[in-house]
Amino acid sequence: MLDLSDSNQKSWGAVRNTLLQSLQQSMRADDQLLVTALNSRIELERTVVDRAQLQAALAHPTTGRLTALYDTLYHVCDQAMFTSDQAPHRSAIILFSDGEDDLSLHDLSDAIARVEVNGVAIYTISAHNPKVRAPGDAVLHDLAVNTGGRDFMAKDTDQLHEAQATIDGELRASYLLYYRPPEDSGKKGFWRGPPRTERTVAGKNS
Repeated sequence: MLDLSDSNQKSWGAVRNTLLQSLQQSMRADDQLLVTALNSRIELERTVVDRAQLQAALAHPTTGRLTALYDTLYHVCDQAMFTSDQAPHRSAIILFSDGEDDLSLHDLSDAIARVEVNGVAIYTISAHNPKVRAPGDAVLHDLAVNTGGRDFMAKDTDQLHEAQATIDGELRASYLLYYRPPEDSGKKGFWRGPPRTERTVAGKNS
């Protein structure tokens, strides 16, 4: 999920190249990948099943405008690949963004609640110097720790690669504990453990 609004245009070139290299190396035959690009609206939403399609999808997305981050998260986590209950599966959103939103009708708590209900972990990557705190850092941290993901800040291409590699390694090494409640239980909801408290900078805890 790519935030291509005005505030992220400077970092888009580095993010695009890193994403192409990392995902082309890590994609497997049974993976399902949905590429979504947003600004004030969803500019791109395409399912990718091979490397050539990934390169084509990221070739010329529209950049600029305001940011509807929460509305897009709300929409994306309702896609069939996340909501299908046919078989146990591990679902995650890798969000490249600065965490700022100036347009959405939903707020941060709405987005987190929607993501939690569908069992999606959010991993965030913000392209800026970790020594400088940006306004959206707290938002990205909240999205990550409340959904079982992690948040990263990367100041250059090397740290972008490192963050992407760390996320891929964690997703590949994790396991899924799957439980289907009785249909007549009458209870709906989810269980999750306590949120993490560490901050992560390019794959390193601080």
